[in-house]
Amino acid sequence: MAKRKTTRDSLSVDISRDMSRIDDFMTSVINDRDKWNEFIRDPNGVCIKANIHPPTSDEVNARTNRVFYATLTNKALIAFVLDHYSKFKPKDAKGAEQSLAKGLSKGRLESHPGLDLQAADHLLAQPDAFRRTLELSLYDLNDRAILNRRYSKQELDDYIDSVAAAVAARRPTKEFPTLEEWDSNYGVGKRFGLGCVEVGPVATVAAAAQAAIAFTVYIAMAAPPSIDQLLRSSYLGDADAARALATLARLFDFAADVSLYVTSFEG
Repeated sequence: MAKRKTTRDSLSVDISRDMSRIDDFMTSVINDRDKWNEFIRDPNGVCIKANIHPPTSDEVNARTNRVFYATLTNKALIAFVLDHYSKFKPKDAKGAEQSLAKGLSKGRLESHPGLDLQAADHLLAQPDAFRRTLELSLYDLNDRAILNRRYSKQELDDYIDSVAAAVAARRPTKEFPTLEEWDSNYGVGKRFGLGCVEVGPVATVAAAAQAAIAFTVYIAMAAPPSIDQLLRSSYLGDADAARALATLARLFDFAADVSLYVTSFEG
């Protein structure tokens, strides 16, 4: 008997499309020290060069970088997301662990199929938690005067209500409400800048999570191989174990570098 095809909603398709590029991108960053250093100085610029994000003006690029680092210096947001994802359990935890281990042995970051969507839905499918991340993010950006203008709390709350409704209806991201537009691709509510999928709270679980402060979220998604086991196998001549250990070490090193930069930036 033939298997029935599973129909996915528009929002899930958009999330899967955007997140599918993250593993390859982050693998290239941690394996190239020049790109690594450039990413710390200009994260959105590196995303543009890698065709992860579309080209934009210097002004919009700088604003997007400010949003990115504001997200990573928003302690309340980071604490909330880390706590929320401490309860995240992949449906196929063993498969997720095996995918991560297999990727590391090849010198790559490799997610289990569907894991990013599961991770996103852990937030998006819980309305109260999703609304809280938007509140923590937008209130902070508003207080820091990073947006085009200052908004009243009522204006932000009305916008958050409209985004929550769009998520509940699983609408495609192109139909999400926009608070402000910086250009045709970037803005608050656009795909890039502070969108539902990219630089905003969900990215704390994906790109930003792999990159920096919320790195532990990535590890929570799929437990990495035991470092003790990797060291033992490496010493016994296992090339795959040595490659996995080196890749994991680079990822931790990169996370530490970004964290140190964030600490200095905040100071």
